[in-house]
Amino acid sequence: MFRFAKAALNVSGKGARHVRFSSTHAPEFHAKYGTGLMVGGVAFCVSVWGFVCLFFIFVVPSYSRPKTVYNICIA
Repeated sequence: MFRFAKAALNVSGKGARHVRFSSTHAPEFHAKYGTGLMVGGVAFCVSVWGFVCLFFIFVVPSYSRPKTVYNICIA
């Protein structure tokens, strides 16, 4: 804050522009973590939907098949 006040007192205004563009604040959250969050979210969604689709393709049809009952009469 002291640098900005010092630059604001500068008559030319060049100091204020210098302080504004050369401030050392932390990068924005989305710029820092945005790509990782998007990749993680896509991986999570693909894995969950993949599991659900494979479950309905392979497991559910086995429950809907008629059960084979062998009536073997031993006389």
